[in-house]
Amino acid sequence: MLAGPEPARVRGSGQLIKKLNRSRILECLQQSGPLSRVELAQRTGISLPSVSHLMHEMQEEGLVVPVGQGPSRGGRRPMLFAYNSRLAYVVGLDVGGTKVAGGVSDLDGNLLATATIPTHSETGSTDDVPARILQLVHRLLDQAGIDVSKVMGIGIGVPGIPDPEGRTVTLAPGLRRDESRVLVVEGAAALNGDRRAGRYGHDGGAWYGDDGSGRGGDDGRSYCGGESRATSGDDADDPCGEDRNARSGDVSGAAGAIPIGQYLQEHLGRPVYMDNDVNAMLRGEVWRGALQGERHAVGVTVGTGIGVGLLVNGEVYTGARGSAGEIGYWLIGALGPITRSAGYGPLETFAAGPGIARRYVARLKARGYGSVVLDLAGGDVSKISARLVAEGAVLGDPLALDVWRETAEMLGVALANLCCLMDPEVLVLGGGVSRAPRELFLDPVQRIIETLVPYPPRVVPSHLGEQAVILGAVATVLDSRRSSISYVTAGVES
Repeated sequence: MLAGPEPARVRGSGQLIKKLNRSRILECLQQSGPLSRVELAQRTGISLPSVSHLMHEMQEEGLVVPVGQGPSRGGRRPMLFAYNSRLAYVVGLDVGGTKVAGGVSDLDGNLLATATIPTHSETGSTDDVPARILQLVHRLLDQAGIDVSKVMGIGIGVPGIPDPEGRTVTLAPGLRRDESRVLVVEGAAALNGDRRAGRYGHDGGAWYGDDGSGRGGDDGRSYCGGESRATSGDDADDPCGEDRNARSGDVSGAAGAIPIGQYLQEHLGRPVYMDNDVNAMLRGEVWRGALQGERHAVGVTVGTGIGVGLLVNGEVYTGARGSAGEIGYWLIGALGPITRSAGYGPLETFAAGPGIARRYVARLKARGYGSVVLDLAGGDVSKISARLVAEGAVLGDPLALDVWRETAEMLGVALANLCCLMDPEVLVLGGGVSRAPRELFLDPVQRIIETLVPYPPRVVPSHLGEQAVILGAVATVLDSRRSSISYVTAGVES
């Protein structure tokens, strides 16, 4: 669901037609410029006198600029015009569970500045998240040398569901601060204590309880972490076991509203447009990445959580309440467990970044001695992450290889089911987990899809990587403003 301010209304049919014609000319220049007046008239179907008059107006306003002369076709060489992409600017933000990444873009999507900050300060609370995001926006504008008055709008990809007005985000447990983020399984501290008795707890003592039945048990199915939304950044490298709300049964992480859009609009005075981060990733890939020109596609991000964006007939499908694509909540077994998740879904608990790390640690505990991955973590189990498990797998760690094989199989089957339902032409994989070596993730997922789906899609990695959500958030602003007639009256008009 795309959330943001209502488009401006224009009264009077003559005024409306004029503004619509301006919009068509600007869109044509953005997509195909530079062009001459004659070419614009031919491409838009607007009469040449009207094109000439509107181009004169827009040149005086700074919306279009002359860029030289085109080739002669028997007479004088025509003047060519281009869209002024530096008339205004857009801020794009990717809000994740561990970090917020952002960029300042011109109106053509060229990033002029980028920066990243942790989502939470060391001592801050969830209530401080909007202020942290505002801090990043100021840093970006300072870095780019741009005054906030030149900002057309702020686009935000959020790991949750934005309200229709773009003021708050709900169903975003990944943004809820937990003071025990480095918890892998409940006995992590005990494991580090055991190491003092022997190299890797070799004194035979149990690491996490005598029967190993605590959270993070051997079956890999307990609900101990992951966001309800995937983020496209490196959140997959978080330590596992982020059982933030499930431990206490508190569902406020799933439903509590966080006023990100409201806070930014009040402090910056610019329009704010929020979108689910996976949908923003999809928009970015459609605009500048792997899905350009596609009409039926699926975008999947696997990070601290798992989410899907759906492109149907060239449009992003969001569902009745903006929550389409929440495959992280899919059951991982045909018969259950049939219980309500406290913010975290069964599939992402198993196969997202924290789940990968948690399952590895559970197996390490059951085996009772050290490993390549634990060495990579400096002997500190709380530092084991999906990234380190991938590195260990490449180095031949048998436990790591098993965990990644199971992860690829589980996601491959889930995505094969999704492809049978949606019949996409392309499936693009993004997020921190998807950046694991191809032989661990993308290749086995692709083989499963090709085996199970009657008409399998092409499976490709994200072309935009960590910038997918940022550029998708920029596209959200530009698409929203283009749908508003005010967009063609002044580049930064609210």
